[in-house]
Amino acid sequence: MDFYKPVRFLFGECVYRTDRRGVARLSGVFAEEKIRFRLGGEEEDFVRISLPLLAAERAEALAKTAGAMFEPAEKRGLPYLFAGYMRRPGLIVGAFLALGLLFFSQLFVWRVDVEGNSGVTRGAVIAALEKCGVGAGTFIPRVDPAEKANELLMVCKSISSAELTFDGSVLTVSVLERTPAPEVVDRAGYYNVVAAYDGIITDIDAADGTPEVKAGDVALAGQLLINSFMQGKYGTFRPTHARGTVMADVRRKFCITVPLEREIKDYTGDTRVKREYRVLGQAIPLYFSSEAPYEYFDCVYGRREPKLFGFVGLPAEEYVTTYFEYVPRRVRISEEEAEKIAQGELELQLAAYDCVVKECEVKVYADEEKGVCILEADAVLNIDIAREIPMKINDYGSISDKLPSARE
Repeated sequence: MDFYKPVRFLFGECVYRTDRRGVARLSGVFAEEKIRFRLGGEEEDFVRISLPLLAAERAEALAKTAGAMFEPAEKRGLPYLFAGYMRRPGLIVGAFLALGLLFFSQLFVWRVDVEGNSGVTRGAVIAALEKCGVGAGTFIPRVDPAEKANELLMVCKSISSAELTFDGSVLTVSVLERTPAPEVVDRAGYYNVVAAYDGIITDIDAADGTPEVKAGDVALAGQLLINSFMQGKYGTFRPTHARGTVMADVRRKFCITVPLEREIKDYTGDTRVKREYRVLGQAIPLYFSSEAPYEYFDCVYGRREPKLFGFVGLPAEEYVTTYFEYVPRRVRISEEEAEKIAQGELELQLAAYDCVVKECEVKVYADEEKGVCILEADAVLNIDIAREIPMKINDYGSISDKLPSARE
């Protein structure tokens, strides 16, 4: 690898042609005068000699004195490049300004990277960091990484530690997410566990307290399932916070109504795109109105980081909003389509119970007068019916309220 190539380009280089006899004669003269030269490729009966720009004039004088052939062939380097634009000083000034701006822009944050996050999104960390006054476009010399890391912990409660490091104009935020604290059991009060629904008990698991029912028993809503009083080893009873799960088969009924006339979106095929660029954190919109271009529309948002030549990062972000126009139109759907919609709604309602569906009888029919399709379902769900209720004890240590009974 030629490490002197950038130096020769920066200070300029002159290439000459000479014959073979001239090479032998000039090599000795240049070596004696301590002029650095470099032999290039051969061209028929000629040989190319490269010399630094600063030594070219003296080399020409020595070649003339030695009577050797020494013809200019090529001039290369930055000085000759600028010489070609001497009649266009605006380009030279613009080039220096561009280099100056490039150097000055390195003092600002171009991009923010987040490391170590899994549950917390990158956007959430960046938004919290912006509340602390740090983001794209921030002047780097004014940022105290340790101070801003502590501020970030105060704003974003989901992380327990953070470290800010700068690599040029890229800010890297390394975070450690907070481990959620274990659920604390309230042992200050006394609670009974009662049934939230009517059902047939299938399984009972009492963590604290005394079970009052067993598998196969029928429980009514409000009935005592786990008593807060527990018997000690000396035969005495003491109150506690009764806890546990009681699984039971519960019968639930559902009624879902779906209109046979529905509004659909008839897309026209017309689309509009709005772009906004953020350069060093400052928004540069490319449109004059913030209003949507259509009365009825759907839109899709996109974000990307443009790169120069496809790989050089820039301190900019492009936000693209694409609008799709549609016309609302009312149509009548078939009973089969309405039934599929009702079935989907039933599945969502069953999923909300977080249960096991043991039985489910479904009846679907259309009411032409009302213009609706009706789905009626009778289901047996295996769910946890345990519900904790507080039990008060008076200042003398006796029970102030009776134990809850069925339907209480």
